[in-house]
Amino acid sequence: MLVTKQMQPNDYRVIFTTELGMKLFDFEFKDTSFTLHYCVPQFNKPALLKTIQKDIQILLMNDVKTEIFEVFTNPKDSCYVYRIKNNKLHNYYFLDQSNKLLVKIEHAKKNTKKTTFTLNNYSDNFPSNILIQHHDIKLKIELNLLKK
Repeated sequence: MLVTKQMQPNDYRVIFTTELGMKLFDFEFKDTSFTLHYCVPQFNKPALLKTIQKDIQILLMNDVKTEIFEVFTNPKDSCYVYRIKNNKLHNYYFLDQSNKLLVKIEHAKKNTKKTTFTLNNYSDNFPSNILIQHHDIKLKIELNLLKK
């Protein structure tokens, strides 16, 4: 499970837990800084932590408002596509043309797709399911919204 709490406008506390409540990761994102508060020893690998950190930063979209982006349409998916370039890295945000909801995010390096985030089953303008699929490593993260 992923628990996210917005502390201030660009300050988030993010905790990954198992369904039984065991904490796996505890991160804090403040503007451009990142703090690791806790990580289970089995997952305390720099490459894994950096990958998950990037994934969460892309989902939180903290850096989106400061970047210059290009907009175009994708007739195949009936989406508006917002491309944000940062050196050799590109993030593509796909918004459904009919309801203006974010349906997909693609993270690419140069011209190679690295990660795809699929958001679907919206309820009250919030996705009920998020699938994070890495294309260059064997890592897939599925997030499902829990309701009270």
